[in-house]
Amino acid sequence: VSKMVKTTQPTPTEAGSAFTAAIEIRDAGDNLVTSTALQVFVTVSLAESFGLGSTVLFATSGSSLTVQTGSGAASWAGLLVSKAPVVYAFAFKATTSAGVSLTTVSHRVAVPIGDIAELVLLAQPPSTLSGAKLPPIAVQLRDKGGNPLAATNGELIQVLVSKGGGSLLFSPASTEVAASLTNGIATFDNLTLAIESGAAL
Repeated sequence: VSKMVKTTQPTPTEAGSAFTAAIEIRDAGDNLVTSTALQVFVTVSLAESFGLGSTVLFATSGSSLTVQTGSGAASWAGLLVSKAPVVYAFAFKATTSAGVSLTTVSHRVAVPIGDIAELVLLAQPPSTLSGAKLPPIAVQLRDKGGNPLAATNGELIQVLVSKGGGSLLFSPASTEVAASLTNGIATFDNLTLAIESGAAL
């Protein structure tokens, strides 16, 4: 065992989307080391955390950050990073059953904020008497990694009564109870809810 070679560089395209990586363990002649008697454990981690900590790197269900191999090759099909925009680099550390340790680091890759994946209430609407004005309600657009879509502006978000009956009144009067997105956040601050028992937004 002489070196570890990256055969597939990890290249995440957006936060929350799975990406792959692969390495090979080779000898001094650049030959793949294949021996069932020589077990190798390879772990992938962040090479540079930039203060984010290790919790931004995950393996999807059924996968693991550590792979055991006796074939000289190890691969990952379900790696995820959660934070963006961030420049990532990934470290691979191999430890053999013979006590040899090898390390290699990937190239750096910039991961942008992804596409719209969810709409999140920043605060739950409180219980309110019928006819009373509601406190401001804010919702935020986020990508798969939970990162705010700060560049989304101008589009409209509509709020509806989801259950229990009742109606929403919007001041000034409008046929559409909607708010415009600013930096990925829509705030409804002029709502009155005329409710029936059990109504919810």
